[in-house]
Amino acid sequence: MIRRITVLLLFLGITALSAAEFRMAQLFSDHMVLQRDKFVTVWGWGNPGEWVTVEFAGQKVSTQCNNQGAWYAVLQPMAASSEPRKMLVYGSDQPVCKKQRWVEINDILVGEVWLGSGQSNMALTVNKCLNPEVEKANAKYPLIREFHEWSSTSSEARLDSTGKWTPCSPETVSSFSGALYFMARELHQKLGVPIGIINSSVGGTGIEYWMRTEAQMHDPAIRDNLIRAQNDFKNLNYEKRQEKYEAEIAAWNTEVQKAQAEGKPLPPKPKDWFWIYTIYKTQGPPAGLFNGKIAPLIPYALRGIVWYQGEANCSPERSKLYGDHLQLLISDWRKLWREELPFLYVQLPGYKSENGEWWPYVREGQLKALSLTKTGMITTLDIGENDDIHP
Repeated sequence: MIRRITVLLLFLGITALSAAEFRMAQLFSDHMVLQRDKFVTVWGWGNPGEWVTVEFAGQKVSTQCNNQGAWYAVLQPMAASSEPRKMLVYGSDQPVCKKQRWVEINDILVGEVWLGSGQSNMALTVNKCLNPEVEKANAKYPLIREFHEWSSTSSEARLDSTGKWTPCSPETVSSFSGALYFMARELHQKLGVPIGIINSSVGGTGIEYWMRTEAQMHDPAIRDNLIRAQNDFKNLNYEKRQEKYEAEIAAWNTEVQKAQAEGKPLPPKPKDWFWIYTIYKTQGPPAGLFNGKIAPLIPYALRGIVWYQGEANCSPERSKLYGDHLQLLISDWRKLWREELPFLYVQLPGYKSENGEWWPYVREGQLKALSLTKTGMITTLDIGENDDIHP
């Protein structure tokens, strides 16, 4: 197992941030929840060759920084615990650590940890859900904690996160992912253990941007789509595209006047370029969201993954490929975590959309992903709202 973790960390490019720093990855911070009943990998950075010792819950594990200053250690599986505990990590220039410098992490629980990702349906916060004031007043669940991954898109795999763990309370729950919070609340009430939720999501984003470039290039069915997306991003030019959009609007206005004069149906209005431009800038290059918001989380121990996305792929060029994309994303993320993690996802809801003709293709692709083991699809066709894309 240790050899496999070493290969994984090298694959993700986890190297030294600075020779002078001694620190843990940001995921390992106050109020965190560790996964119960599994080996737990912890990692961080120090000086090349520096000896590191991790102490937690009666365990003491020592390791050494590699030539780039990166280190990792593996804790043995632990039972669930609601007792707030402390982790002490210290470094020394000698095998017998003298605590020359250290990091202390407080209020750590052990329970179930789920990663949630996708677009705006996953990102939608509790304060935008139904009856937000009631939900906030009742959110007295200090054993539920959310880690919000704030990192942005990146052209290369990011080394560390920028988020923090936040215990659930009436004062904090407003900014929690609604989908993840309600899931965590249900799990906590039924299992009686602490629940950690990791929210790494961005509204309006396509599935291709949450997948490694290497994985997409090795799949013939979606390679052409990746190349097209790469070219689209490469040729992104706001000024030139805005000029083209203004010309399209001028031509559309002329056609509207003509149609009105002749009593004919009005022509469709060109899609707003600024919105499209903003989405491209948010997603970054293909694989940009994987690099920026998923890579820093690997190999944090999880119980499973929840995926809530698909609307952004409802287009002529992309909808029929969604099943291939989703199955590849599931397989590749499992490969990177070195575990066949349970993968749950939400099928597109009922919604009246101007591009609704492409939604059935995405739903069909989501259905096909059930052919993979340990997957589960949550059907929302019967609870969608006709005029709101966020049921």
